[in-house]
Amino acid sequence: MVSFILSAPVARASFTLPLVSKPDTSRIITDTVHVLDMVCGQCESHIKSNLKKVAGVKTVTAYHSTGLVIVKHHASLSEAAIEQGIAKSGYSTKNYPADKAAHEALDECCRKELQ
Repeated sequence: MVSFILSAPVARASFTLPLVSKPDTSRIITDTVHVLDMVCGQCESHIKSNLKKVAGVKTVTAYHSTGLVIVKHHASLSEAAIEQGIAKSGYSTKNYPADKAAHEALDECCRKELQ
């Protein structure tokens, strides 16, 4: 067995880490988004499954009869990010048009004329 003995004194280093703002993942908020072209239960399912993949989304409820999607999510996620997620799923919101390729890939019953 080999052992080492330090003969020189070791100085203690002192430093301060900068404060870094972390996203607020502790607070859950609710946003309601109006989807312009959600027409059936299959549309609801499609939007829900796609939005649940967005980081920070906790729950999604969709109602095709009213066109409303209710999303509970971390406060760090913006409503714009939610609307963009809906648009990427092939559906339009007030602020974001549907992605045309995603819209064309929807089942025939879900392909309402784009707004």
